[in-house]
Amino acid sequence: MPHPLARIITELKREPSRTGSIAITMFGDAIVPRGGAVWLGTLLEFFQTLDIDASVVRTAMSRLTADGWFERNKVGRKSADDAAALIDDGWSMLIFPEGGRSPDGWGQPFRGGAAFLSIRSGVPVVPVHLDGTGAILGRGMKRPKPGRTKVTFGAPLRPREGEDARRVGERIEAAVAVLGDEAITDWWSARRRAAAGETPALTGPAYTGWRRAWALSEHRARGKAGQRRRQRRTWPSFD
Repeated sequence: MPHPLARIITELKREPSRTGSIAITMFGDAIVPRGGAVWLGTLLEFFQTLDIDASVVRTAMSRLTADGWFERNKVGRKSADDAAALIDDGWSMLIFPEGGRSPDGWGQPFRGGAAFLSIRSGVPVVPVHLDGTGAILGRGMKRPKPGRTKVTFGAPLRPREGEDARRVGERIEAAVAVLGDEAITDWWSARRRAAAGETPALTGPAYTGWRRAWALSEHRARGKAGQRRRQRRTWPSFD
């Protein structure tokens, strides 16, 4: 059975183009209409049929990413396949999109795993915000401490027709930011700010050093979930 892209491959071999140009054409014509994401390994396999070395492809993709043509997300292929299989079997999956605990108390930029799996498996994403966890088990803490946390759930988000993983990821992060605003204020105030495009970013202000820490303390003072409770110590009874 001939390769499904045999005619295109023959034309490209007859009139060779630059690797970057071929990649941009592939994304625009074939990949973007089908979710906008592709494994690097799949690209390497395709370019191999054109007798283009893998190192050349990697260099071209790195340069195109640096120039803003593409966005790179580190998602292990095997782990993504395993996650997709569990979703297909009816399991619900909990994903922490930041990839780790916050180094300074503010949120971190979301990674693209949840959006990628949502598009790949055709399932919705339920945004969830956890407030107060940094006081219970923050970065560098070996044991959890007593404290209060607040969990806020949002409405399910589904990928739209023709939407790529980057755009879905942006909507997920925006939805969680609204939930974070609601967690320390109230539902109505958070929705009003969201409608006006004034929702505070999860990643905090663009300050550095003590100004960023000061802004975090003011942010936490608006709600009670992030305030750490002192542990009550009692003497043992020998009666």
